[in-house]
Amino acid sequence: MSHWTIKYCFFLFMIFLSSTKIFCNPYWIIFTHDSIVELSDEIVDISVDNNGSVWVAGNLGLTQFKDSLWSYIKPSFIGLKNDHVVKISFDKKGNFWMQGIGGIYLYDGISDLKLFNNSNSVLKEERRILMFNNDNKNNKWFATGYGLAFYNDTNWTLYTTKNSGLIYDECYNIAIDSSGNKWVSTRFGICKFTDTSWIKYDTSNSPLPSSLIYCKVDKNNKKWFGAGDKLYTYNDTTWYVYDKSSTGISDFAAYNIKHDKNSIVWINAGTFLIKYDGINWKKFIPNVKTKYQDITFTNFVIDSSGNLWCNNMWRNYAIIFHEGGVLDISGIEDYTKIDEGAVSVFPNPFSTTTNISFTLAEPCHVRLTIYDTYDSEVATIVSEQRNTGTYTETFDAISLAAGLYFYRLQTGAAVMTGKTTFIK
Repeated sequence: MSHWTIKYCFFLFMIFLSSTKIFCNPYWIIFTHDSIVELSDEIVDISVDNNGSVWVAGNLGLTQFKDSLWSYIKPSFIGLKNDHVVKISFDKKGNFWMQGIGGIYLYDGISDLKLFNNSNSVLKEERRILMFNNDNKNNKWFATGYGLAFYNDTNWTLYTTKNSGLIYDECYNIAIDSSGNKWVSTRFGICKFTDTSWIKYDTSNSPLPSSLIYCKVDKNNKKWFGAGDKLYTYNDTTWYVYDKSSTGISDFAAYNIKHDKNSIVWINAGTFLIKYDGINWKKFIPNVKTKYQDITFTNFVIDSSGNLWCNNMWRNYAIIFHEGGVLDISGIEDYTKIDEGAVSVFPNPFSTTTNISFTLAEPCHVRLTIYDTYDSEVATIVSEQRNTGTYTETFDAISLAAGLYFYRLQTGAAVMTGKTTFIK
């Protein structure tokens, strides 16, 4: 099957970020199912693949952000039992690992799909995988609620408190250092697995508490541990502890940690983010308004442009952040070109024609096009320079088939998309 055939089988929709339905300023952007067509209304996981593309998993499937384009992939079209995906990760070969209904799916991105569950592996389909990692040999490691699972592309092994030195079966996180040692986070502390022995780190041999700890290894092989109101680092010789006193942040917290391409440390503190450049600590509060519950981060990833994509506890939206302004997100760099709430479609659904109205805050080139669900352009309604003001354009669908259509309004660099239904 050809690459393009697969894309069509996916119903791949190219969808741009909405500039009018996103709650945003240049530094923080909230995106939801309302603002991105076909984005899940329950955002469960966000991941970055080996090429720097961002993937959002949720109850409606997968959404990819690549080269300023949003693309929707319907998982059931490639063999998953339904479209709900709760976890997505990538191994060193670029293969997808997805948790959905029925178990864990391994997908090569083209046509080969394998399902692992309790019938052919140590994984349990009804229990969620909390973290995936792979070592330098591309062996796969899974932190699960029932132990540490290992897969070498042939055989599976499950490490538990009954057959290993694992200190607790409920594992939350796994990090792998340059020597191949596995650092496993459990509900009751950290343990290191060297492939031959297990070492527990607690108050007897470290400053670490015997509680839930997030672990991360940076490119210099330094270990970072987030444990609520304290952050710990370990260079295999010396431990360092950071808290509100040493950082100057009165409500300091460290729930998970990431490093960007410049080795800057970014920390999820729950309701805000913290940056540490090796000398200075800086706090970033999400100063955006949302109609949803208060912002509480659960995890985040960093894309190739340095944008931080943050999961939200409530799952009905996610947030993109960049200290100098969000980069390379189409429709955001110049988002002021369209007044907020100024685009409307009426009637919707419609039987013959519908009107698309929008307001320009300043003169710019305007292009309004219509696409079908196969991403084929079916009409160009406007493509010209326009002055400041309010405009109404008519979409006549009388010669088209009934169904769902997408409009794309581009004003300068800003892009707005939406959908309308034609009923005959």
